[in-house]
Amino acid sequence: MVLEIERNASKDEIRKAYRKAALASHPDKVPEEEREAAEIKFKTVQQAYDILYDEEKRHLYDTHGMGAFNGSGDPGMGAGPDLDDILAQMFGGMGGMGGMGGMPGGGRPNKPRKSPNEEQKYEVSLEDLYKGRTVKFASTKNVICSLCKGKGGKEKAQAKKCSTCDGQGFKEVLTRMGPYLTQQTVACSVCKGDGSFFSPKDKCKKCKGEKTTEERKMLEIYIPRGAKEGDKIVLEGEADQVPGQEPGDIVFHIVEIEHPTFRRAGADLTATLDITLAEALAGFSRVVVKHLDGRGIEITHPKKPGQVLHPDQVLKVTGEGMPHKRSDARGDLYLVVNVKFPDDKWTPSPAELEKLREILPKPEPPIQSDVVDEVEYDPKGDLEDFGAGDPRGGSGWEDDDDDEQPAQQSCAGCSCDGNGKQAPADIEDCQAELQALREKTKQLESKLAKLTGDAASRGPAGHPLRSSRWFNNESNPGMNALYIERYLNYGLTREELMSGKPVIGIAQSGSDLSPCNRHHLELAKRVREGIRSAGGIAFEFPTHPIQESGKRPTACLDRNLAYLSLVEILYGYPLDGVVLLTGCDKTTPACLMAATTVNIPAICLNVGPMLNGYHKNELVGSGAIVWKARELFAAGEIDREEFMDLVSRGAPSVGHCNTMGTAMTMNSLAEALGMALPGSAAIPAPYRERGHCAYETGVQIVEMVREDRKPSDIMTRGAFENAIVVNTAIGGSTNAPIHINAIAKHIGVDVTLEDWDKIGFGIPLLVNLLPAGEHLGEEYFRAGGVPAVMAELLDAGKLNSDVLTCNGRTMGDNVRGQNSWDRDTIRPYTEPVMEHAGFLHLKGSLFDSAIMKTCVVSSEFRQKFLENPRDPNAFEGAVVVFDGPEDYHRRIEDNETPVDDCTILIMRGTGPLGYPGAAEVVNMHPPGRLLRQGVHSLPCIGDGRQSGTSGSPSILNASPEAAAGGNLAVLRDGDKVRVDLNKRRVDILISEDELQKRRDNLKAKGGYPTPESQTPWQELFRKETDQLSEGMVLREAVKYQRVAQRWPEPRDNH
Repeated sequence: MVLEIERNASKDEIRKAYRKAALASHPDKVPEEEREAAEIKFKTVQQAYDILYDEEKRHLYDTHGMGAFNGSGDPGMGAGPDLDDILAQMFGGMGGMGGMGGMPGGGRPNKPRKSPNEEQKYEVSLEDLYKGRTVKFASTKNVICSLCKGKGGKEKAQAKKCSTCDGQGFKEVLTRMGPYLTQQTVACSVCKGDGSFFSPKDKCKKCKGEKTTEERKMLEIYIPRGAKEGDKIVLEGEADQVPGQEPGDIVFHIVEIEHPTFRRAGADLTATLDITLAEALAGFSRVVVKHLDGRGIEITHPKKPGQVLHPDQVLKVTGEGMPHKRSDARGDLYLVVNVKFPDDKWTPSPAELEKLREILPKPEPPIQSDVVDEVEYDPKGDLEDFGAGDPRGGSGWEDDDDDEQPAQQSCAGCSCDGNGKQAPADIEDCQAELQALREKTKQLESKLAKLTGDAASRGPAGHPLRSSRWFNNESNPGMNALYIERYLNYGLTREELMSGKPVIGIAQSGSDLSPCNRHHLELAKRVREGIRSAGGIAFEFPTHPIQESGKRPTACLDRNLAYLSLVEILYGYPLDGVVLLTGCDKTTPACLMAATTVNIPAICLNVGPMLNGYHKNELVGSGAIVWKARELFAAGEIDREEFMDLVSRGAPSVGHCNTMGTAMTMNSLAEALGMALPGSAAIPAPYRERGHCAYETGVQIVEMVREDRKPSDIMTRGAFENAIVVNTAIGGSTNAPIHINAIAKHIGVDVTLEDWDKIGFGIPLLVNLLPAGEHLGEEYFRAGGVPAVMAELLDAGKLNSDVLTCNGRTMGDNVRGQNSWDRDTIRPYTEPVMEHAGFLHLKGSLFDSAIMKTCVVSSEFRQKFLENPRDPNAFEGAVVVFDGPEDYHRRIEDNETPVDDCTILIMRGTGPLGYPGAAEVVNMHPPGRLLRQGVHSLPCIGDGRQSGTSGSPSILNASPEAAAGGNLAVLRDGDKVRVDLNKRRVDILISEDELQKRRDNLKAKGGYPTPESQTPWQELFRKETDQLSEGMVLREAVKYQRVAQRWPEPRDNH
């Protein structure tokens, strides 16, 4: 079974070797008497594969041999083959591994294991691929420390045995796999798998014990002539260095930038040759195209007298294509003729036209007929209308199997099978007939509109435009004139407004008060162009500003206010559709809640995430760095100036947060719901693709109005289920259930927190983005964004593929096959960042409902609180209760506050009623004295929210909140609380009698104290708003649904 695999074998090579070995030793392949031995051998091969394929286990094996895995092997293996032998054979001999003095096994000499390659996409212009180019760039990488030579400690210092893992470098942990907990061997988080570590005073002064230091180096790559899309350029050994491993390579994958003139296929090029009709007939001699090296390509036509160039004729220019990489030969250039005919009024006089008739070839003899009808014709006909749904016209459904199965003979005019039996209906035939009926309906509606003189105020699909009730109201000329007059004062004409063109609103959320969305002031210009080019009229208007980092006491207070105001605008003004300019956290749900309530065609355009942030050449994520900086400041590691600088570096450009915070989450989910163009959510705000998307969104909304494609057609139960699944896969914000459930309520779809647990918890985390992962927004976009994530989920059978989206296609059609090339940023479904990464819906005696985000639970937190083998995924602790963030900041650093490394921190009085607005204050860091001891997180529970950019594993959104009579209000310092994630419960460990006594005492004192309202809206909000578990909606507002259909025409204003 010697497989001759190198020590640095790739995962693909290991997988192939395993399949071969497993097949050879499979029990089903041997005689009955040999089956028992084969089963033992097969299990051993399986265990060997599990160790070699997993990076952490493989590192443990490299370091400690099989001692890292239950001593000398699996005691259940009996007298079967030794796993060390199997592994040695798989690697062809593993001499000197893990301090074991080498292992038997033939094969080639061992080489150090190779560290991972760094894979990057590199965009190259077609000009550079034609000519070749050398590119120099600066690269920063980790190199073995020159002082300690990768040891990590001072020259004579001795490493200390790690007490956490007893010097083994590994430990056993319990991990949830589906409904069960399984024991796994993982690298020790303290010594990082080495089994030992250096004390702070013994660490190398240069590398601080990290064994590597950063080095900046100029690198050079050569792009060869003739290189093509997908080619690799490898810089060998230039990836990060790792002690004891051979450096990996930097691998650039060439991405060919689309060229405005040329298209490439292999070594050939094609371009359009634009010529006039005169040139097609009489000839020319001129430069027709500028080549990729700057040369002009000149053509003389005709070669022979009388030759004519025809439209779509192809001229082949030999040897003017792309160069071949390995020879001096070149491909060919193909010029496709495009004859530009003159405009309608090109001829100056009838005499000249007659003269032209005499020169040109004479027409064919006229067709003779006994009866002749002179008919009218439409000079702008379109073959898309040809056939009106008949499959022979090209618009019906085709059956791929028709050519394979001979058709049976049927009776004339009958649908029987030829034997008198009725043939069963075929679903595709039914769909074709249904499509034909729809097309026929459209034709009849269009004819009816013309007959009734109302065509100008109807869309092509025949439905009346809302704006016609303002601008084409023939029954009330006085109001018609009043509605039009003032819109003429800034350049619109009466002809435009009465033309029947769709009137499209642009809901502008950008302003100086909303820096996250301010870039929309520029993007709206492109939206306008798209609307106009598609035949619509754009009306831009401001929405209520919402800036997460600017509004006090909390921006969530304004979500419902922005919703209310936008509902009034969309319903009360002459708008047929709307482009919702979204971005910062609450702007997206506010817009979608309003669009669903009114239910006119609507589409979202996200402002886009900002560019990646950097500090000392390390990635810094907006929002997420704030919480990290707070910890560093509290621990005394940075001063105020460094705090300010660090936070500002996380926000380097226009756009919303570049992490998977609430903004990125909600805009990704708007796309997942079908309310934004595919691929639009992740485009960074400064990228040119964002402007392109703005234009395309403007074009799309006009088409949606003409087809009457409304939010209620798109945001169905299936679409909301997709959003829940996608939220888990992207590591979405804990604010998502609040907003998604609110949107669903306003459109009449029942979505609950139980759905989030039942549908979403078992989905894996696929997107490796802060705060749950490592990367930021630019990588998310380049890796494929939402379509790439949904493609993985679709392949795994986790999505409803048949739901409609804003572009008229199904979700499945939009994302199928869009899987990412970057398998680190967007992981395959079978190799995720984390299994079972969704929200847990928790209940108990402390509250009726709360959620916990599992994908941000750190290994430190899990080890401390969730890995007790006698009580897995559960813990108990004494609480310290804070009444609002002011109380927390006042007391957290007080030594009298009884906080230790097992304390549960409680934040109350911060819900929708208590704050008001439900502030993002539940994520609390430990006091500085604990931070300095290495305790970076404690369990937090609260009735408020936390920022989507936070990595705190808090239990939050607790309902009912303290201010609404929830049991959080009677909790006291020192009370004990039990959290059991397996049972989905959080309970106060005091008697029910004591709880009731406390509730009665609190009621007698007038209930839980809340600060007085400071504005009229705060008072109204407190009176009308529901709890976080119900989406924090205005209770009375959810009864207003599909308003534009229920009350199609608002009353006149005069």
